[in-house]
Amino acid sequence: MKGGGGGSLNYSRPLAGVAGGGNLQDGDECFKIKFEAALKKMQNKIHSLSIGDVLQLDLEPDMELVNALSDGILCGTLDAPQVIQLRICMKKGNKFKATISELDSHSCKVIVQNLIAIR
Repeated sequence: MKGGGGGSLNYSRPLAGVAGGGNLQDGDECFKIKFEAALKKMQNKIHSLSIGDVLQLDLEPDMELVNALSDGILCGTLDAPQVIQLRICMKKGNKFKATISELDSHSCKVIVQNLIAIR
């Protein structure tokens, strides 16, 4: 058969927005995470919020998505390449927040940071 792809993907490259290149053996890497992400699958709750409001981040039970919540209500899911790294750090017990940086009727961007690193 022709076409079938055939190549292998290399996921060992450093992720943008993660200082130090993403060596997760060093626990400090999770504290350095800071990146901007768009919210996808936006829910109505997001329209009652403003720039500067803080969203809580939570892993979807299947561990595939990172949800952004306000007062426990789903606002949307994070969409950025760094979400892979973020999920790994969240599974290790790290807590993160997302601060709304841009918001209009059709889109929302947030800045994601480790809660401990910003104290």
